[in-house]
Amino acid sequence: MKGADFTLYKDGKEFKPVM
Repeated sequence: MKGADFTLYKDGKEFKPVM
């Protein structure tokens, strides 16, 4: 994982978490 450089998909939604 490169910090918050990835996109997570949840319930058909795409959001970028802040790590």
